[in-house]
Amino acid sequence: MKRFLALMAAMAMTLSLTACGTTQNNGSSASGSGSTTDNMQQTPTTNDNKEESTPGNGNTAPGNVRTGVGVVISMDGTQSATDTTAATAKATVTVCAASFDEKGKILDVMFDAAEPGVEFDNAGALSTDLTAGIETLRQQTDGDWYPQVVALEGWMVGKTADKALGMTTTTENNLEYVDEEDLASTVTIPVGDLLEALQMAYDNATTETTSGTQTTPNSQSEQSSTSESAQ
Repeated sequence: MKRFLALMAAMAMTLSLTACGTTQNNGSSASGSGSTTDNMQQTPTTNDNKEESTPGNGNTAPGNVRTGVGVVISMDGTQSATDTTAATAKATVTVCAASFDEKGKILDVMFDAAEPGVEFDNAGALSTDLTAGIETLRQQTDGDWYPQVVALEGWMVGKTADKALGMTTTTENNLEYVDEEDLASTVTIPVGDLLEALQMAYDNATTETTSGTQTTPNSQSEQSSTSESAQ
């Protein structure tokens, strides 16, 4: 449960900060990002059950669990004005928060995405209501995205990051879709950005960081070993 709450906090913080940054770059209001944390608490308890049933070898010490966050930002929804259509500025922000054991097995994973953007009329005037809040796709629990991404998360938990990232996919219209026999009928949303965010989360969780010439271990056990060596 502690790992789950840590994932929720990390994802809420990242989405909030990223949405603010994207909105400022597009010249739109930042009002939508402020609602992320409150609404995330309303997410159904599907992932609580996943935490209780997470497979493991029973030997993973808390210090060996590593958590990372990955963020992928796409501007594919942005388009210039034409003779018949107005200009649109739109970003898609995909976030993954995941925890891994020392062997790279996924212990917890959670995805979310937001699509902040603004539209203009044919005269070039802003037509988007900047006072309206922006909900993430995970907050829209009555939509198609939420149950499908929860199914994807459930499929990934217990697998190594390499196996999850190496899932069989197919590409249509430059979008990547699941082609796994036991998942393709359940998850029909594009997964390219989701997999890229998972890769970033894994890299951030497992790659050691450096400060000057000193390497900072990612786990408590590595920190202990480093201290003993220094003595």
